[in-house]
Amino acid sequence: MICTICGKEYDGYTTSKTCSIKCKKEHLKRYRREYYRKYRKTTKAKEHHRAYSRKYRQENKEKINERYREWHRNNPEKRKQYNEECNRKKTLSRYTEEQISRFEELAFRQQFLDDYDREGKCIICGKNGVMILHHISYDPVETILMCTKCHSTLHNTFLKGIKCKPK
Repeated sequence: MICTICGKEYDGYTTSKTCSIKCKKEHLKRYRREYYRKYRKTTKAKEHHRAYSRKYRQENKEKINERYREWHRNNPEKRKQYNEECNRKKTLSRYTEEQISRFEELAFRQQFLDDYDREGKCIICGKNGVMILHHISYDPVETILMCTKCHSTLHNTFLKGIKCKPK
């Protein structure tokens, strides 16, 4: 007989279509892959998989959570990078393409400002030192100088919940 995987001739002492255990494993791998490709898109298969996954998550919640916690402990840099990317996408989803291009233009311009250019007096508390540029309007660009504490208070207290309306 001829092996269906490697094409070698072997003595067909079994009903197997393969010549060795290695070829048999490869045959099963191909069969499963083909079966998955063929049936994974059916509604019944999706529902079955969702139900199985839901049941597994409910029964093994602690085990899954511990696995996540362990991964987070072992990969702090990847976690930080992932969180930053997710936060960036979430933030950018609120704005139009035009607004995003304005943000990028402002960020590009602001990277050339050194701390000397931003020294001054906070418009709220009157503190002197290196200030943050708070953008009142982006079109045309209007900024005011604020200390870090006043700037975060403004955003976290007074501007919280106010959404930017796309033009």
